[in-house]
Amino acid sequence: IATGSGFFITKDGYAITNAHLAGICELIQIRISGEKNYLNIVTTDKVNDLALLKGIYKHPKYLKLDAEGPSLGEDIVAIGFPLGGYTGEGVKITKGIVSSLSGPGNNYSEFQHDAATAKGHSGGPIINKSGQVVGVIFAGVDKMKILKETKGHIPEGIFFAVSSQLLIESTPI
Repeated sequence: IATGSGFFITKDGYAITNAHLAGICELIQIRISGEKNYLNIVTTDKVNDLALLKGIYKHPKYLKLDAEGPSLGEDIVAIGFPLGGYTGEGVKITKGIVSSLSGPGNNYSEFQHDAATAKGHSGGPIINKSGQVVGVIFAGVDKMKILKETKGHIPEGIFFAVSSQLLIESTPI
């Protein structure tokens, strides 16, 4: 139905992705080292585009969440699996900075960054220099819409993520 990214946040098998990826599913299939595993959807937050997943699989490596959230100008990396098989197998990592502490419409539960992301990165983590999650990737700007509205301007480097502060507040674990 859809492909995207996600990441484990506890040693007990809890994981995070976007609600727009998990929202219509009963079960999520993941691949770890080529093997299929399955995660159940614990809860989704459609307003903030987050989903909490849990499976039998217990990943020994998980990412810690930064309770402070992102800082303006902070160096970050975006991690995910963009464009399915088109870009080849394996995780892709891009780097950038936190460009703004608010998202579209001045939404402060989101932030803007310039680490290049594409379809398939959705649900992946934004990591700071300390290796902690400061956000969950969810969108970029609609370039075609802005091109039409500005009569010729194509925006570059404008992407958005849900802040780890909101993720911590809304995750029931």
